Amino acid sequence: MTPASAPRSRKRGAAGNVVDGVVQGLNAPPGTVVYPAGYTNVIGVSGLQQDKSFASTSPCVLPDQTHPSSNYGPHVDIAAPFWALSTVPGGYDDEGGGWCGTSMATPHVSGAAALIRSKNPAWSNQQVVDKLRNTAVDLGAAGWDDHFGYGLVDAARAVDALTASISGPTVVYADQSQTWNSVVTGGVTPYTYQWYVGGNPAGTGSSLTTNTGWTNFDLRLDVTDAASITRSITQPVTVRLLAPTNCSIEKIPPPSGYLRVSWTNSGQSDVSTEVSIWHNSTWTVVSTQPPGGSQYFYILGGQTGQFSARVRHVKAGTTSSDYCNTGSVTV
Repeated sequence: MTPASAPRSRKRGAAGNVVDGVVQGLNAPPGTVVYPAGYTNVIGVSGLQQDKSFASTSPCVLPDQTHPSSNYGPHVDIAAPFWALSTVPGGYDDEGGGWCGTSMATPHVSGAAALIRSKNPAWSNQQVVDKLRNTAVDLGAAGWDDHFGYGLVDAARAVDALTASISGPTVVYADQSQTWNSVVTGGVTPYTYQWYVGGNPAGTGSSLTTNTGWTNFDLRLDVTDAASITRSITQPVTVRLLAPTNCSIEKIPPPSGYLRVSWTNSGQSDVSTEVSIWHNSTWTVVSTQPPGGSQYFYILGGQTGQFSARVRHVKAGTTSSDYCNTGSVTV
């Protein structure tokens, strides 16, 4: 990407009015307390990348070929997107693909504060600030930290707009009954629900209990409030096999020249068992036993040293189980 075609950074100070204070962007050497962001009646905003990581770099390119980054420090209250693109058809003449800086992050917080005030005109300045903080999406270390503050500003949560999420596991065991719950806030009650498993309708309650099957699937929830606003959430779910248990390895007394690896099957149907042997610091898959098998005899063939084994259940189309590890034996 050349400087002429790359997004560029707007480095001049950003200030947006929030009640009687300002939301001040933090473009300064890392860790430096800057003002007015450092004042107690001002909300300091740091920047985030598109993946919600801290903007220690950015897609923008400065004339000296460096990439602008966000400041951080004890004056950070909240975080917002660091990179912005124009919504004007064709963009601005000087845009060059977008702008990076806390000048872009700051308006997100200013806008969220304005929405809160418009919905709650009698609120004090501190109530507006508290609402921004309490509804931010926590990032980084739990609670406040000097890179993200209280987290990513969330305007929808701040004004009690309809929000929905799915509570439940993202990794489940195959062919088991499993329950997921909806978590819905805001909007206009009552809510209606529609669940989908792998694209197929699966339930209309606030929770869903279903058999997990044998293959990975997308779990989707559509929530609609009384104002006909809909939120759709999709959660990928990994389906894996139950693991074998009681795994062991033992030497069969001479002159047999065998090691016996044994295990207890999980009880799931049509599940094979993969056996691996560790020797000379290397794991090697030595056999896949058919469904129902519970032991395997490994031929030593004159090998000596320390041996271990691990086994796991496998089935085509399903994520393999965790390993069941044995102890070790010396031959």
